[in-house]
Amino acid sequence: MFATSINDTIVRATVGVFGTAVFAGLCLFGATAPAQAAEAPRVTTVSYSDLNLAHAKGREALDTRILQAARSVCRTGSNDAASRIQESRCIREAVNAAQSQLG
Repeated sequence: MFATSINDTIVRATVGVFGTAVFAGLCLFGATAPAQAAEAPRVTTVSYSDLNLAHAKGREALDTRILQAARSVCRTGSNDAASRIQESRCIREAVNAAQSQLG
């Protein structure tokens, strides 16, 4: 009877360790899945066909539109320091990417 009890304890411990490892893996997968989904590229179109880019006012208007679009696309909805840093980096990268497309 004592041997059976030790075997049961070993089996339970092994199943417990395996179950814990599987559960931890699922938790990690669940925690990283939304972050990966949030990293999908966000895109918007900025129209400038109505602007005369040969003039400073037209270029300034385009720069304003690009900045507004970048702020809209990069908004996280959170107000913590990490989110604000992420938004600032995103806006800077989006503005630079848009300006590089213009030439």
